[in-house]
Amino acid sequence: MLEIRHLKVKYAGSSEWALDNISMDAKPGQITLITGFSGSGKSTLARALMTLIPKFFSATMKGEIQVNDRLIQSYTRSELIKLCGYVPQYPADFVTTLSVEEEVALILENLGFMPEEIISRLDEVFTILEINILRNKLQTELSSGELQRIAIATALAPNVPILIFDEPMARIDLKSELLLVRLLKKLAKEGKTVVAFEHRLDYLLEVADNVIILENGQITAQGKPETIIKDLLIIDPPEISLMKIPNSSKIPASFTDAHTSLKEFLL
Repeated sequence: MLEIRHLKVKYAGSSEWALDNISMDAKPGQITLITGFSGSGKSTLARALMTLIPKFFSATMKGEIQVNDRLIQSYTRSELIKLCGYVPQYPADFVTTLSVEEEVALILENLGFMPEEIISRLDEVFTILEINILRNKLQTELSSGELQRIAIATALAPNVPILIFDEPMARIDLKSELLLVRLLKKLAKEGKTVVAFEHRLDYLLEVADNVIILENGQITAQGKPETIIKDLLIIDPPEISLMKIPNSSKIPASFTDAHTSLKEFLL
């Protein structure tokens, strides 16, 4: 269970709060989608959840973040990476090794996995993400989209209970987007807490259990996708026609159509 209460963040040298009074929960077995314009505070919140703020990004922070009823600041770095997997917005900034396989294996080695366990986990994540073709490559040979997929593999490898994705759709192609959405749904069904920060909603919206909208560092709306569909008009509009409305043969051509169809289904 991930709980945030009255969180405020102000970067060094700034007079404005990047996050202002954020309170929310992310629950096991659910996908929590946090969305908003660029600059709305998504990446700041993701960094705070991973204690990158204030440890690596100088900032003033107030309020509380708790994981399993324990303040996140009280966890050691080793304890935290056993709990939370993180896919950053710019994976290239977090590359630590030359080869792809070494990159994914390193976190497992640091956590004390046995050699046979490491091989098994590598086999599993490379197969799940359909990136075996990248396994023996150098990271300097990879595109930004491929680096994104390696970052996802690294986050999945330790099989942690909480997964945090900062704009996971930003650099991957359509096939990879669909694969990732199916994977997030599967991870949630397995009981993991999945938090995705994203403004490309085309496919994530369909599988999200809870949607939180950020604007200027504040939560302006939150709830199930079908209850806040109109609030999403402030975001880069998703291809709402891709949403599958249960028990409806009508293909929604707009937010209004989607909202009407969802209301009819719920009522």
